[in-house]
Amino acid sequence: MATGTTLDDDVKVTVAVSPSPVNENSGTGMAYTFIRTGDPSLAATANFIYGGTTTDTGAKPHYTEAGVSTLASSVGAVIFAAGSPTATVTVTPIGDAIVEDDEAALLPITSGTGYGIGVPAAATGTITNDDTATLTLTGGIAYNEGNAGSTSYTFTATLNKAVQGGFTVAYTNNGTATAPSDYAGNGGTLTFTGSAGETQTITVPVNGDTAIDPDETFTVALGLSPPLRRADRRDLHGRFATDGHHPHQ
Repeated sequence: MATGTTLDDDVKVTVAVSPSPVNENSGTGMAYTFIRTGDPSLAATANFIYGGTTTDTGAKPHYTEAGVSTLASSVGAVIFAAGSPTATVTVTPIGDAIVEDDEAALLPITSGTGYGIGVPAAATGTITNDDTATLTLTGGIAYNEGNAGSTSYTFTATLNKAVQGGFTVAYTNNGTATAPSDYAGNGGTLTFTGSAGETQTITVPVNGDTAIDPDETFTVALGLSPPLRRADRRDLHGRFATDGHHPHQ
């Protein structure tokens, strides 16, 4: 049986965290060190709660904790061993392959009998997302533009892994062809729900005509920023050949 003694009224308890931030898949724990003032000769307890944007419960817990004396829901307590001015709770991220926002683990001290809350009264550790997702862009082919109507060029963007909350990515079209006379649109956006293997398509209609002009190209490029990246460094091109008739010489 563990025995704890409440701290006297002049005692203040503070908390600090180190290291922080830590990468989610690093296996590195964040040590929340609770420090008490006054006589450390007796064992004692102090209370805190878990807060922030991360959790250790539910279908997908984000971290484990060690060094907690008692834990009920989000309320915990630490025991200061006799002779020690400090007690430590270690929060270790649980790694995964999901691209998600950075998360904060907040541990504020709460009131208890026989001690006051000092400054700093809370510590926030950051769990940094270190996963990346890749978009692969496929397509790019040559067609005759036709003498009338339009010919559709289709490009497919494929997401390789889950991205929590989904995202929107912009794309642009440019090249030796000119919009809107040669093709429709100068770009747009693709919206992904964030499922692994999800695909979105870009359709570029090319306008047919009977003008005598050189073969022309347009380029489709994705505008990405971390933690999203492209599978390669190439943009994709569509090329359309004129099929107007040259006049007889």
